[in-house]
Amino acid sequence: MQSDEVHDWIIHWLPKSATTGDDRSQSVVEVDGRVTGAIQRALMSPQGGMPLREQVGPGTRVTVAIDPSDDQCPNALMLPAVMEELRAAHVRDSDVTVLLAHDFRAFDAESLHDPIMRDATIEAGIRGGLSRYNVVRHDPYDLQSLNQLGTFQHVPLSVNYLAAESDYLIATGSVHTHRQMGYTGGMFTVGVGCSGIAAVNEMFGSTNLDDPRVRTGVVQGNPVHNAMQQAAMRAGLAFSIECSGYGGDEFVVRAGNPARVNEAMVDMANFRVQLIAPLSRRDPPLMQNPFESFPRPALKSALARPLPTFVDEMPD
Repeated sequence: MQSDEVHDWIIHWLPKSATTGDDRSQSVVEVDGRVTGAIQRALMSPQGGMPLREQVGPGTRVTVAIDPSDDQCPNALMLPAVMEELRAAHVRDSDVTVLLAHDFRAFDAESLHDPIMRDATIEAGIRGGLSRYNVVRHDPYDLQSLNQLGTFQHVPLSVNYLAAESDYLIATGSVHTHRQMGYTGGMFTVGVGCSGIAAVNEMFGSTNLDDPRVRTGVVQGNPVHNAMQQAAMRAGLAFSIECSGYGGDEFVVRAGNPARVNEAMVDMANFRVQLIAPLSRRDPPLMQNPFESFPRPALKSALARPLPTFVDEMPD
């Protein structure tokens, strides 16, 4: 089965009733069930290729890269759905590695090796579901764990060997605005979160940051975005599942070919941002994140949020 059609698997949240004040809230289990259903449908109808279960098989060594610090990406729901697809393809649990991307915003070389700091960044839902798999936290300072991938526009690309040497590399990620890279996504999880410190320092060095195209919401010609993308693709990223709006007014998820998925998600994001803030009135433009959502730990208290009314496919 091959799917060339583009689908958005969307959950819309009903607004609070103006007449009754009824917020139509529901339990976390019910909300997560809706989100999980959208994720599963996206995996079964990928963009630009076959379903995941048809691309891997017995003996395939799979690495799944995730960013446990990304509270806009429901990894605790995405990972079980991805693992279910791998088991359906008869991929052994022992052949699956979960690679935890480095959070360059919160860590330094010392805290990276602190087990308390390390555990604090992994959601309980993710940690509890990974006991059967090999779980490795990426250390950007460990040169021996890196594969050198050549240079791209003066950036010495390097990525964790578990990503670069796997038979099949998968990444999850949320798509939201980034001040230098334009937008994030699955390629960001690999191309930045699983890269070496020298590569990241050069990506965000003064040479690139002086470029006027290095700005929020801009990906076309953006050298930081291009270097990140090159690192992910040279590492062999084969499949990504990306989302936006988790915990907000609308949850959107797509899966499949990483470049096509990210391009489609960014196009959608730019369209939404232009509705929120006309480009002519902002300098730099797109400084508002249209996908700002509740952090995952705050989700339970935020469940006075509106009720999902449907999950449906919306072809481009």
